Order: sequence, then structure tokens, then C-alpha cells
Amino acid sequence: MIPEDSDLKAKFVGLARGYWVTQMIVVAAELALADHLVNGPKSIEELAELCDADANSLFRLLRGLSSIGIFREIQQKKFTLTPLANLLLSDNPDSLRQFARLQGEERYCTWGNLLDSIKSGRSVFPEIYGKPVFAWQRENPERAAIFDDAMEDMAKIELRELLHAFDFRQFRHLVDLGGGNGYVLSMVMEKYPHLQGTLFDLLHVAERSVPPVHLKERWSLQSGDFFCSVPDGADCYLLKNILHNWGDAECVKLLGNIHKAIHLSGGQLIIYEQIIPEGNEPFIGKLLDINMLLLHEGGMERTRDEYDRLLALAGLAIQSVIPTGCSMSVIVAGV
Repeated sequence: MIPEDSDLKAKFVGLARGYWVTQMIVVAAELALADHLVNGPKSIEELAELCDADANSLFRLLRGLSSIGIFREIQQKKFTLTPLANLLLSDNPDSLRQFARLQGEERYCTWGNLLDSIKSGRSVFPEIYGKPVFAWQRENPERAAIFDDAMEDMAKIELRELLHAFDFRQFRHLVDLGGGNGYVLSMVMEKYPHLQGTLFDLLHVAERSVPPVHLKERWSLQSGDFFCSVPDGADCYLLKNILHNWGDAECVKLLGNIHKAIHLSGGQLIIYEQIIPEGNEPFIGKLLDINMLLLHEGGMERTRDEYDRLLALAGLAIQSVIPTGCSMSVIVAGV
């Protein structure tokens, strides 16, 4: 029998080497390896030519990925897809390829400076790249596009759960604040054909949105800074994965602007975020919280008590919290 401490050590070593796997997946996504295998297995020579890669090095990468279930070697140096590899297919409705690509370059480099952030208590991204994340993305449109696509990848999963858990039919006009490329808004409007929708974001972000043709009559686009004001006249305001990007002072300013809008319209605020539970049980939000610390000055995932206090400071109150089938929760708030 293997001593128990050997099992613990093996588990620890596997966890400590997690960054190896991250980089292997990132490279597989960058090389579009899954896309090259969508029509059937290929030899390493064929794949190397398609990827403009060194055949021996590519074989070693695929051998490593196959050992953890991403791709499979079916003959000597001939590979095929697996269910996990299918998630790297660009045209898979559940694709996570862009999410995988996002984990490279600036994100990976930032995580390499975690010690500095823990010691200083500050985001290290601006120190490394000279400006906050969103300002940096504005000057790096290729990476910004990957970010948008990665958020859409995740939104497909999270939105399915939101639409299952919460009924928007009671509303007539939804404003998606910080709605990015408009994917979330368009999907909600698809399900609720009576709903008017407004996408609100900074001009350079909102300009990247392309509403579906069949939604254009019900869709409007407004650009602006939600720390200054938000559109009025709607009866529902949505914040999906927005508050965790900002510190308390910024969040209170944003929530205060929403308070003014819904106070006039009698509307509601729907917050869709992760709520960190108490205790030691695994919860992805506890790890995402570290990501927010690194990337966004003041960014954090919050507990229920922290959301209660935050909303109260803006004159709002939580009316209900609805769990979903994923790590996200629906927070319904009002005046």
C-alpha cells in the first residue's frame, strides 16, 4: 500500500505544477489544434505543417495534453479529439477556446507577480503594463477582442443559468450596464420578445457590439461612463460581472446612479455575480477573487454581508438572492 503521505505529496506536486497545464492549453488554443482535427485524426507531420510548428516539439505537447485527457493518440504520433478537446473548437456552441487564449500573455504575466500584490495589497497590472486593464485593452485591440470573446464564452454558460433561474417577463425595458459586445442583452431579448433593450458602455467598447438584425427595432445603443450617469426611463438594470471589477467607492458611485434611475422609474436592479460563501469548501469565486486583486485596483469578489453593506451605502437594499446551477447568484435589489 502506498503511504498516505505519498498521496498527499503527489496531490500537492500536481497542484503546484498547475501553471504547466495552463500554458499547454493556451498554446493548443493559439495553434487552433482542435480546429485542425475537426474533420478527423491527423499525423503529427500534418498538424505541424498546418500550425507552422516544429513536429517533434508539437508531438511532445500533444503527448502531454493527451495524458490529461485533452486530445488522444490513437496510433503512433497520430492524434484525435476528445470531449475536453472539443471545448477548444472555435465553432462549438460551448467553445472555451477564447477563454483559454485569455489565460496567456498579460494574464499569465500578471499572475507571475502575485507575491508583489499580496505584499502591497494593490493590483500589479498597472505597474507592469503602465495603465489599468481596460485602458490597456483599448490600446491593444487584438487582446481586447480576445477578452470580449472569452467573456462571451463564459456568458454562454452563465446566461443559460440566469435565464433558467430568473424571469424577465415582468419588465418592459432592460438596460445592460457595461454590456460589452451585447451578447448577454441579445440573448435575454431573444427569450423575451416583448422586451426593449439598451446596451450601455464606454464608446470604444459599445462600438464593438453588433446587434442581431432581427432585434434592431427593439435594440438601442447608448455610450457613456456609468460612474457619471446611467440611462433613465427603464424598469430593469442589469449588472453582470461588473461590480467585482471595482472597489467599494467606485461601486457605491455606480449604484448611486442606478438608485437615481430606478427611484424615478420604480424599477429593479439585477446583479449577477458570485457570492463567496463562508467556510473552507471549494468555490471558484475564492480563486477568482485573487484574479481580481491582481488585475483591477480595488476589484474583489464579495460575500452576502459585503453586498448588503455596499448596496445600503447607495440607498438600495437586497430584496432576494436566487442561486443558480453554476457559481453565480442573482441578486435582486431595489429602493
